[in-house]
Amino acid sequence: MENMEKKQKRQFPVAIAYFITLLVGLAIFGAAGYYVVDKFVVDKNTDDSKLNGLDIPTAKDRYTMLYIQVDDFNEMNHAMLVRMLPDQCSIRIVPISQKLLASEYEDDPLEALESIYINKGVNGVKNAIENTMGINVDHYMTVTNRAFDNVVDYIGGVTIAPDEDIYYNDPQTGEQIYAKKGVMMTLDNTYTRQYINYPDFSDGEKENVEVMNDVMTRFINEMFLQADNLTNNMDTFFNVIYNNSDTDMTKNEYLKSKKGITYIIGNGDMPCESLKLTGDWLNNELFLSKDFPEKIKTFFEINK
Repeated sequence: MENMEKKQKRQFPVAIAYFITLLVGLAIFGAAGYYVVDKFVVDKNTDDSKLNGLDIPTAKDRYTMLYIQVDDFNEMNHAMLVRMLPDQCSIRIVPISQKLLASEYEDDPLEALESIYINKGVNGVKNAIENTMGINVDHYMTVTNRAFDNVVDYIGGVTIAPDEDIYYNDPQTGEQIYAKKGVMMTLDNTYTRQYINYPDFSDGEKENVEVMNDVMTRFINEMFLQADNLTNNMDTFFNVIYNNSDTDMTKNEYLKSKKGITYIIGNGDMPCESLKLTGDWLNNELFLSKDFPEKIKTFFEINK
């Protein structure tokens, strides 16, 4: 992150979406070359009899994933916590702003997550979220622009009517997004991530988090409404995302999570709901509310 190229003005991020990525790839948001192929890529010849979803999940099959969206300069944009509750056919998400102030350890000063990522990488962000929110994160994964866009291409987008006029021309990539207030538009391909990460909302980063709550929840539910598509492409999603990901999840852990996702596909039409970050925004940075750690524990059913 020290070279000048990575210090240029951030381009449109992708979330997440943390983020989608999530559901699709694996859990349902840094190996390369031989290591990735050997450790992560799912073999299409895997014995599907072990993944047929006939086993009923229990509370032991629950887990929490952290998805961190990174742009083409490996800078952190948004993130998303995903709580998988396959025994309840439920997926709970918490979109997280890179502007959230957190500390990796109890005595550390508060710092924006994007800065922690620059200095400490994915593990630093994971530690900061665990320390600040009082929860454990079982696995983490980064999501690139390309991976996010590819998943959107498979699923299709969602339809929205912006609350304000939208226009942005990214000076680095040439990507454009434009929309009129109140006029319906479909968020597909690159438009999904561009809208989620639009840099000029009148309410700043606070509005980005609101948009993520809405768009990502609807997108994930749309994926599950396309049950056959999701079932047939789950391994493809996984491979697309993991081939360019920094993650601590192994192939065997993906296969275990796949069984839970398969069960949700067969037993829940719209399983996803979201929890919005609460706190005070100052200078476009978020001070998390003191009661949020209890809110997220309840929402994630961590104490049950």
